[in-house]
Amino acid sequence: MRIISWNCRGLGKPYAVLRCKKKALGSKPDILFLMETWLVKDKGKRIWEDYGFADGWEMPRKGLSGGILLAWMPRQQARIIYGSKNLVHTDLLDNKGNPLSITFVYGHPDHLMREEVWSKLKELGDLAHLKWLCIGDFNQILNGNERFSFNRGRIVEAEIFRQVIFDLKLCELAAFGQKYTWMNNREEEEFVMERLDRAFASIEWIHAYPFYALKNLPIVHSDHGLTILDFELRLPFQFRPFSF
Repeated sequence: MRIISWNCRGLGKPYAVLRCKKKALGSKPDILFLMETWLVKDKGKRIWEDYGFADGWEMPRKGLSGGILLAWMPRQQARIIYGSKNLVHTDLLDNKGNPLSITFVYGHPDHLMREEVWSKLKELGDLAHLKWLCIGDFNQILNGNERFSFNRGRIVEAEIFRQVIFDLKLCELAAFGQKYTWMNNREEEEFVMERLDRAFASIEWIHAYPFYALKNLPIVHSDHGLTILDFELRLPFQFRPFSF
């Protein structure tokens, strides 16, 4: 099973829709999770159907920002247990028919509101299957090594975030590719890059999918890079000539 998670910074313009569609069709995900879509109500359904997904769920933008789109293929049989502008909790099946829970996360951009999101995440943990995955843009780093900046600013809320992950008994999934998943598109001393997009999972999830692969792609067309999670690493086919 393959998941794409991306803070795409807007699908409200035709060129952005086409750009995202190209990525979705090229990567062939079973689940697509988009944040900051900037879409008005009912526009998401037209998009996920155009992308080839069987069903989905959307949270329209508020004002000129926000918006979430979650789409999936038929065999996932996803059921939305809880949905908000920051969290979407689902029970579903993997491609082999095994049940699990996935919480799709968009951490609140305002750190003063983030603890409310973490509190709800803890509640959802009580509802989750033993095989539980959390993936998305958490809008929070864990420590100073996940931030690149010419100015040594204060790291806000990192300790609280670490405690949340500890309390939930989640493990961070190792990723390859880009170290930083977000940049602020400013110059010189104001330039900042951070690792905000990631995935955590329960021990039971890791035992069930030991050959997972989480990849952070380069940051293009948005201020966030696209994240791809394969539950089982897909190795390219290599032709080997037969020999005695």
